[in-house]
Amino acid sequence: GTAITDRFMDSYHSLNLSLSQPLAENLKLGISVKNLTDSERSLVYDSSLVTTSPERIFRVGRSFAVSISGNF
Repeated sequence: GTAITDRFMDSYHSLNLSLSQPLAENLKLGISVKNLTDSERSLVYDSSLVTTSPERIFRVGRSFAVSISGNF
């Protein structure tokens, strides 16, 4: 049979941003963006066993959120 090697997510950079602004005494608006840079990510094999290039290179995209919170 063929041996199956372990696969790992290679290191990558990620930048998140979160802002909030009071709207009234008990009300706050929030905006956040996750993965602002949308950097490439690589799925690689265990380098001690395999010396080939990454199996897969992909991007996961950005995530945006808006929130309103209140204290009552």
